[in-house]
Amino acid sequence: MLLNIAAMAAMEQRELKTAEALWTRAIREFPRDSGAYINLGNLLAQRNDLGRADQLYRDAIAIDQRSPDARYNLGNLLSGQRRFEDAIEQYSEALRFAEGRADIHNSLGCALSELKVAERASVHLNRAVEIAPDYAQAWMNLGLLYRDLGKLDAAAVAFGAAARLGGETEASALCELAMIQSSSCQWRQVEVTGQRLLTLIRSNAGGDVMPFITLALPGFSGADHKRAAQMHADAILSRTPETIQLAAPTARASKKMRVGLLSADLHEHATAYLLAGVLENRDTEHCETFLYSYGPLTNDPMQQRLIDACESFVDVSTIADHAAAARIATDSIDVLVDLKGYTKHERPGISALRPAPVIVSWLGYPGSLGHRRMADYVIGDAIVTPQGSEEDFAETIVRMPVTYQPTDASRPSAPPAKRQDHGLPENALVLCCFNQAYKITEERARTWFRVMAAVPTSYLWLLDMPCSARSALLGLAETEGVAASRVLWAPHVPQAQHIARLSLVDLALDTFPYTSHTTASDALWAGVPLVTRIGESMASRVAASVLSAAGMDDLIVRDEEAYQAAVIGMLQNRDRLAEARRAAVQARESRLFDTASFATDLYTQLLTLKAPAI
Repeated sequence: MLLNIAAMAAMEQRELKTAEALWTRAIREFPRDSGAYINLGNLLAQRNDLGRADQLYRDAIAIDQRSPDARYNLGNLLSGQRRFEDAIEQYSEALRFAEGRADIHNSLGCALSELKVAERASVHLNRAVEIAPDYAQAWMNLGLLYRDLGKLDAAAVAFGAAARLGGETEASALCELAMIQSSSCQWRQVEVTGQRLLTLIRSNAGGDVMPFITLALPGFSGADHKRAAQMHADAILSRTPETIQLAAPTARASKKMRVGLLSADLHEHATAYLLAGVLENRDTEHCETFLYSYGPLTNDPMQQRLIDACESFVDVSTIADHAAAARIATDSIDVLVDLKGYTKHERPGISALRPAPVIVSWLGYPGSLGHRRMADYVIGDAIVTPQGSEEDFAETIVRMPVTYQPTDASRPSAPPAKRQDHGLPENALVLCCFNQAYKITEERARTWFRVMAAVPTSYLWLLDMPCSARSALLGLAETEGVAASRVLWAPHVPQAQHIARLSLVDLALDTFPYTSHTTASDALWAGVPLVTRIGESMASRVAASVLSAAGMDDLIVRDEEAYQAAVIGMLQNRDRLAEARRAAVQARESRLFDTASFATDLYTQLLTLKAPAI
């Protein structure tokens, strides 16, 4: 007993070596004390000594089969290694002796959710919050499950409960809640939630934040985005206190620099559509390119194209962050490019372990990752990361000479589309916005409908969205004097078909403050001009960067009144609209779609990057 008390005191003082020695002595002197095995196992798990921790938990189970603690901790260890089936077995056994333990139900629900066993996951996460209604993390996990199942109303209830409980989960719950409300165009609720979140971020309240949604919320500055990213980075680094040890450089058969690209989106995904042509035009004379995928193995044509484009494709989806980082380090990667950042299905813990001397953030997340350990550099350009924006980034900015966004000039095309096949009126002016609903603010939607009221022959074609978002948009349209029948809905289709139908549009409309990214270059590739408003944050400047690279700077405006006037002016002047359409068609010959030159510029930049001073 005294040894245990002393060891716990040492842990509180962060004297880990002393605590380890005391629990090791306790095991030696009291070999039937299962608690000492568990406590030492927990300490070793924190230090990432997973093999020894695993054995200690199993020793504790052998001593006391009926104790749930060893199985619960072993389950957490296995979950951390992404061995979810093994973890589920341990959690289930633990519940045989402790059915009323909310923490075990929560962990079991999370493991089941990872394996897409949604119904069973829901049972256990609901049981966790039933047992412990003030268990904020369980409410959070329940919300994430419902979100991924598309049950947005139920998810909002769960996130709302987590936010009301406050504490470490409040900010992240508010982020998730804001994302759901934005995706449903519940603008009044978004305003309230966003203000609560902004207050937390500006007051340096601590806790985790999911920074992605802040990019789309009105009223957030570049400094707010950076602070949100810092809070998220701090939470990640608190779970990843140490980096892995990189081996000393050794002689390789090839003297080429090794570039690694890390993402979950190396399949049929917007990131892959942008990236594929660049990799096919990569610098093979000076570089070897490795892809590290923690997304699904889909074997779809795009994934196969990426595999064929690089020297190595490594699936790290089934292994833990530490093992994935160790694999990258073993491959002696010189520059690791994080293509994901803080977007859906992120695994920033891999980069946080510093598996390469140089880490770069590019393409997936339009903002700072908030901490130098997450990335040394961020790739931008003169428009998305202009001179003077350095304070909004923890990283050093590397500017591409034209635009930071790549495009694929060899993308496949589908047969030409006809308006009648898509329910579009033949002689009308068809406007479109194929951005997701969470990017559509009330101010921008109101501007669209005021444009339509001023141009009675116009129709608006939007990407299909949840019923609640549809209702909100149609209700706003009617308040601005626009009949609901003039708003049309486009289903999700494969990319080649999407580009073909895009060509039927007269003018593309942008969102704000989170502007079009891939959708901007898609529109120009289809020969459709886009009008954008440029803001102060990186996310609000991407469409401007795309247009500028295409030589269409005249379609970039700086405030909402100018945006509305520019769109109306173009629709009411057919010659001006025709001129813009000709410019969009000619954009295919611009630097925007010069994939080979982009690849040369990118690899030239990567070759110059230096590891940070230690």
